[in-house]
Order: sequence, then structure tokens, then C-alpha cells
Amino acid sequence: QFYYRSISYNEIEKIDYDGQTIMFKFNIGNVPMHDIKSDNVEMFVEYVKQHMIV
Repeated sequence: QFYYRSISYNEIEKIDYDGQTIMFKFNIGNVPMHDIKSDNVEMFVEYVKQHMIV
């Protein structure tokens, strides 16, 4: 079942990219993002890191 929820940058504790999967770490656990259809994944990860409140 599909679940949609907006996520605030301050909810993200960590973000990593291993070349295939973006892994978001939240206080409830890790959430992977698979099957990414963009060539700008590294730019996206860096953008998120810049906006995270650590």
C-alpha cells in the first residue's frame, strides 16, 4: 500500500548514497530510495545535506 508524507529537512538525521541507493536515516529508522531515474543524485544528496538541521 502506498503511503505519502511530507518530510521536513529537520527530520533527516543522515543521508548517504552508495551509487545505487539513497539511504535516509530518521529517528524511526532507515528509509531507502531505490530505482533513481536521475543523473544528478550526488547533487540532490548534497542539497539535502546543506538544508538539514544537525
